[in-house]
Amino acid sequence: MTTMESGVAAEHKEPGTSVKNPAFDLTDPQQLELLRIAAKQYEDFAPTAEKLVRVRVGQNWRFLRVHVLAVGGIGLFLRVGVTPTRADVLGLGGIGLMVLLVVNVAWAWTIVSITRQAGRKYTVIKDMERSLPFHPHTAEWELAGRGKFKSFLPRWVVELGMPVMTTLVWLGAYLVVWLVFRALPLG
Repeated sequence: MTTMESGVAAEHKEPGTSVKNPAFDLTDPQQLELLRIAAKQYEDFAPTAEKLVRVRVGQNWRFLRVHVLAVGGIGLFLRVGVTPTRADVLGLGGIGLMVLLVVNVAWAWTIVSITRQAGRKYTVIKDMERSLPFHPHTAEWELAGRGKFKSFLPRWVVELGMPVMTTLVWLGAYLVVWLVFRALPLG
């Protein structure tokens, strides 16, 4: 198997793209100075996109804690041994369900908005690479199949599954509670 100059397998290379900048001349002092400046800017800017990913992961943990607290609250309520009426369970459960659904919508929106912001940063990084003699982001993207689902499942797709799954769990739990308590008298 042949490889590109960066070591990327040639089968992943699309026609017309290159990881190495052919216009760069190592003997030109002016280009070397511009390279030094561009590399410093790239070094300063590139980590900001990764920082956004860490922020998104931190936000996911915060939203998961809300759900853990909700389950803990329900467990504490059941542990105390209070026998709620049908109206209490369905009314308070419905309000709690709506609150958790709003939390899940906010959670999904946070994932999508941070992902969009990171995408814009990666676009800037790709543009910055044009002034460098090599293109590490482009090489990595080529290895990932340019984001096609066959070879690469973006992290945000998996992360969006968490709010969807918790929504389905809460809806299912409320349905089960509703079915159990609908036979009880309203009093």
